[in-house]
Amino acid sequence: MYRNTIKILIATLCAVSLAATGCSDDDNGGGGGDNNAADTGVDTSADAGGTEDSGSDDDAGSDDDAGSDDDAGSTEDTGSDDDASSSACDYTGFTAVFEVASQDQQDIVYSADSSEGTPVDYLSAEIYGTSFGGATSAGTITVVDESYADCGNCFMIYQGCDDTGECAKTFMATSGTVDITDYPASAGETLSATMTDLVFEEVTIDPETFASTKVQDGETWCINDYSLSLATEAVAQ
Repeated sequence: MYRNTIKILIATLCAVSLAATGCSDDDNGGGGGDNNAADTGVDTSADAGGTEDSGSDDDAGSDDDAGSDDDAGSTEDTGSDDDASSSACDYTGFTAVFEVASQDQQDIVYSADSSEGTPVDYLSAEIYGTSFGGATSAGTITVVDESYADCGNCFMIYQGCDDTGECAKTFMATSGTVDITDYPASAGETLSATMTDLVFEEVTIDPETFASTKVQDGETWCINDYSLSLATEAVAQ
């Protein structure tokens, strides 16, 4: 597996998901921070809002006492895993309806789709262990702010993609951690990982050099807690 072009990579991801989810223009796309967990085995705990308790401590049948315990901020439980830093993010969390992981030796690409149709958002973990010095075993990856041309462990979100590989926006993780608990020695074995406190910044990527450039006043996407566990599939030769 090698870096080809972003368009080919996205078109490939869409082609893989086509067999399972359609990837057609007939359905409206999901994406953009839908944080309700899909029943796919993917734990996407980043929750846009918490469990709001509509019943506060203010009891309708209590004595109307000017000095009572009627608290202006009632018992409203935010219940969210999003920390204060997420308030600055334009999008939070990711809900997957389909996921796949492809492997060629120590190069692994994981992709999760936000929707069964297009436009669709892709969450992608691109681990180039063989060719770019990425992870080759279980352990914790500290995400750093670097160019897409140089990263061995690249964590991306491609937003608003159609079935030709064209996407409206690209986001690249510049901070956070990824804990790989199961690293597959070969295709068919399990890849398990948890993404924690990832902050993705909007970028453009040069199709010739793969150099990424941050978009001035661009948007951000935060994923505070996302777990995956699935068997990898061999890349067709």
